[in-house]
Amino acid sequence: LEQEGARPEALDDLFRVLHSIKGNASFLDLTRVVSLAHAGETAMDGVRKGLRRLEGELADVLLATVDRLKVMIATPDLGASTAIDDLIHRFSQSQDDSARPEPSEPGAPIIPVALSTAQYTAQHTAAPVPTTTQIARKPIEPAATMRVPVRFLDELLRHTGTMVMARNQLLTRHQFGDDVAFATLSRCIAEVHKSVVQSRMVPVSELFDRFHRVVRDLSRRLGKEVELQIDGGEIELDRTILETFADPLTHLVRNALDHALEIPDERIAAGKHRTGRLVLRAYQQSGEIIVEVEDDGRGIDPELVRRKAVEKGLLDRVKAAALGRRECIELIMLPGFSTRAEATDLSGRGVGMDVVKTNIERIGGTIGIHTELGTGTIFAFRLPMTQAIVSSSLILALVVVVGDQRYAIPESAVNEIIRIDPQDPADRLTGLEGRDVYQLRNKVLSIIHLEDAFGEPRTFVHPRTGEILPDRRVRLVDRRQEQSPEEAARWASRRSGGERRRTRQTLVVVEFRRSLFGLMIDKVQGIEEIVVRPTPALVKSASAFSGHTVLGDGRVVLLLDLPGVVARMGLHFTEHDQEHTKGTRALRTGQQMVLFNGAQGEHFAIPLMMISLIEKIAAADIRRIGSREFFQRKQETIPLLRLDKYLDVSPLPMSGEYHLLIPAHVHHPIGILAGPDLQIIDVADRFDGRVENKHGLVGTFLHQNQLVMLLDIYGLFAAAAPEHYTQQDRELGGPARILLAEDTLFFCKLMQQYLKLPGIELTVVYDGQQAWELLGKRRERFDLILSDIEMPNMNGFDLVRNIKGHPDLRTTPVIALTSLSDEESRRRGMKAGFDEYAVKIDKDSLLNLVYTYLKRRITG
Repeated sequence: LEQEGARPEALDDLFRVLHSIKGNASFLDLTRVVSLAHAGETAMDGVRKGLRRLEGELADVLLATVDRLKVMIATPDLGASTAIDDLIHRFSQSQDDSARPEPSEPGAPIIPVALSTAQYTAQHTAAPVPTTTQIARKPIEPAATMRVPVRFLDELLRHTGTMVMARNQLLTRHQFGDDVAFATLSRCIAEVHKSVVQSRMVPVSELFDRFHRVVRDLSRRLGKEVELQIDGGEIELDRTILETFADPLTHLVRNALDHALEIPDERIAAGKHRTGRLVLRAYQQSGEIIVEVEDDGRGIDPELVRRKAVEKGLLDRVKAAALGRRECIELIMLPGFSTRAEATDLSGRGVGMDVVKTNIERIGGTIGIHTELGTGTIFAFRLPMTQAIVSSSLILALVVVVGDQRYAIPESAVNEIIRIDPQDPADRLTGLEGRDVYQLRNKVLSIIHLEDAFGEPRTFVHPRTGEILPDRRVRLVDRRQEQSPEEAARWASRRSGGERRRTRQTLVVVEFRRSLFGLMIDKVQGIEEIVVRPTPALVKSASAFSGHTVLGDGRVVLLLDLPGVVARMGLHFTEHDQEHTKGTRALRTGQQMVLFNGAQGEHFAIPLMMISLIEKIAAADIRRIGSREFFQRKQETIPLLRLDKYLDVSPLPMSGEYHLLIPAHVHHPIGILAGPDLQIIDVADRFDGRVENKHGLVGTFLHQNQLVMLLDIYGLFAAAAPEHYTQQDRELGGPARILLAEDTLFFCKLMQQYLKLPGIELTVVYDGQQAWELLGKRRERFDLILSDIEMPNMNGFDLVRNIKGHPDLRTTPVIALTSLSDEESRRRGMKAGFDEYAVKIDKDSLLNLVYTYLKRRITG
């Protein structure tokens, strides 16, 4: 309420809560609880009537009252000996004596502080006690809970996981076909297992939301202005894992507020916005859960850290002088390190960081630091997905064969699988600085042979028999690679049949912390849904494994721990290695694509956020009426769209089953019919937009050397159902200028298609800084500004603050463009100063807003 302003319904809710606490406590003769709740109720009544504002001291004392009431209820005497006079005095101090409110309800008495609960109860009639019949008829609450021992849930999860694995083994050994009983049993097993897993999983927001109060209280205490931003709160983790993050996050948040973020005057002098930004973020990437704490404060000075480490005797001057920038920054993790001259109750950055590191490593995670002096700092906790999820959870994994062993790799970490030909001079492993490497397009990948990681002899697949045999060569890179490409090609052409050591080799390209490397294997068995179990005790000490599973054929398979494999093989990645994933936040917010097939060699993609449902359907369930096709999903009849009807592509081949893609944020759903092969991929923000057309094609891009057509579902729907999707021409009353700030190429292209309307002149920039250059320095004026939120150089929040703080621009309407439609995101956008908040993919709502504001602006 203090941040958003007083909403009447919310004020009423808070008043009623305090009123209920007072009334209920009075029946139990809890005098002090009654008196304190009454003081808060009286203050809130004044706020409801507009006689006082919920800010500053009043907000402080109300929050302190909530804390004190919790303490009172938790004490053995229920607050009878708890002091409350200080809070009641603070309520009096914050009260405007000239406008003391009357009772909020006719006839509702106000208890004087000195009035005992017994006196109050004697003066007023208590509510009638419900009869036994009334109690019996009272329905059971639906939002109801039950406490269950964790060990009971663990056992239940273990048993249901075993049931899933047993079901998979039965499916492998027997053909059940159309056995309805087995299908029902299989579905029930899956649903029970899913429910038990879900009982242990909680959203990260449950932890993140605790910090609103911490940030609010500490920033006021330190005289700073800080905005807390929470991203990725919907990510779910095992409750025990989530609680492990609580202390490290608390430490980093307190450090950021106390030491990293500047006071308003310092920030303004440094050219920053007076309000500091603290971000708590969670996301999944490369088979890991990443939790970040980011601030836009001072950053960490590596030279200061180096000097303080020497002063405190943590290392000598010679060793300190030899350290690089990153190594200097990591010194803050040493026990006893601090940049503060003396200890305070709010530690400076670095104090206790060794404890933070220890806590994260205890659960199998790591901590990384990225900092820029004067710009800010990001602390990133990384935890393998298999450590972050509940034991016995289901995940997709790539099962690979190496020698006579099989291993599972989390599917989310696999970037691509390629076959390389060692006989082709342009397509084989080469040597570099004592390691095998492979040239993948424009990038050189380090190669790990899994046999080397486990101390086993290398193997290869015989080209004729398919046998896996020992490879006597120490390394694949041999003397032939010292020859020129022409000589090597002539030599290879003379070899034939059994003389060839290998035909093709299989390389799994894995993404690891924004870098790529290759795993050389013998062959791929396939992608399977596996039940993750803890690492067996016999191999618990081996850092290369993070769990195991039992496949459908009954074989035990170990799950690879990629950080452990990298550490065992001593791989090191440089900043250059990470260039391919710079701008990863853009990938997380907008560039995950649903990739699906059409006819042979034809591939299509739609941004994942534009899809609300992906479902497999049987061809037999498609209903035809004339030339149109429909699918009945529950109580909804969904028209179907085949791409070959509206694009110059081949018809979809006949198949027993298809995928149905149902879009999000449309008022008349149409299902897109796709082939049986479908996957979710991350796509770099690059595509060729020269082949766009108005019927639904935005452009093309390459993925694994395959040409993929990027679709605009709104263009397709306008062609398929013009009665529902054709945009009606509207009169603006004159020409209008719109400025669009959008850093994601796909959405920039999409917005340009939306806004190709009569009378509109559109100017496009690719970040907030470019927008501010036009507005602030070049003094260009626009009738409407559309701005993305997450952008490089200057984000949407800072841009709108600059606009609303400029005397010539503050009346210009600014609409926030975002991919998130939740209420928390909308609230943050409106608080920052945006006039409206629009979801990028909701075309109709966005255009309605654009027309509304332009017409209002033009007509005055």
